[in-house]
Amino acid sequence: AAERIREHFIAGLKPDLVFIPSLIEGFNDNVVTSVNISPPAAPTVVTLYDLIPLLRPDTYLSDPRVKTWYLRKLQALKAADLLLAISESACREAIDYLHIPKDKIVIVNCGVDVRFKPIIFSLLQKTSILQRHQITRPFVMYSGAVEPRKNVEGLISGFGLLPQETRALYQLAIVGKHRTDQRKTLGAYLHKIGLSKDEVIFTGYVSDEELVALYNLCALFVLPSFHEGFGLPALEAMACGTPTIGANATGIPEVIERMDALFDPHQ
Repeated sequence: AAERIREHFIAGLKPDLVFIPSLIEGFNDNVVTSVNISPPAAPTVVTLYDLIPLLRPDTYLSDPRVKTWYLRKLQALKAADLLLAISESACREAIDYLHIPKDKIVIVNCGVDVRFKPIIFSLLQKTSILQRHQITRPFVMYSGAVEPRKNVEGLISGFGLLPQETRALYQLAIVGKHRTDQRKTLGAYLHKIGLSKDEVIFTGYVSDEELVALYNLCALFVLPSFHEGFGLPALEAMACGTPTIGANATGIPEVIERMDALFDPHQ
């Protein structure tokens, strides 16, 4: 009913075009989105980020209610007149798995805010930022969520395989707000593979300003994900002038664009 009311209201505006920047919304929040439930008032354009839940159903669609809701959203996606895919990878997913004609998709890559740029910090500023996050030596950085497709355990394993003398020179910083249970799981994993709490740092939530600072101060940024629609953190790090490597998977190679900076996330 809410979808029909929404579309009736939009039709009353007599728009030239309806643009939906984020269609996959509304399962557990007070949001309504739809595409052409009623006879269309105008062409509808939708941004396509990825089809990760469809391609990883065991992780994301195990709840039958979520699955029913998500598949209905995909039908709405297919009803759009044009898709704006954020990467060639997302475009291929729509063609291969939703059978959407290629001429209905335009690739419009992501960009980063102007605040992501190289910054020179004074020794006092640098010391203050690093001390706040218990970082005591040069560090390798990851920023983002902790969930299976992000491959954070794989990143920690890779760090643990470095020679001990190399690990003694660096820390690994996992940047971002994570649930208590996620921190406990990763803490247990560190213990299992023999890494100390001093070697892998969990910063918790950081502000946008602190995130830019950490990008600038890290020795290396790594995006190890199995699946990304685009891979925005890699672009943010690169915009700050940071050496960046990432997984040779889905949208990430389109961001990094260097074969010698890509790796197999399963290895």
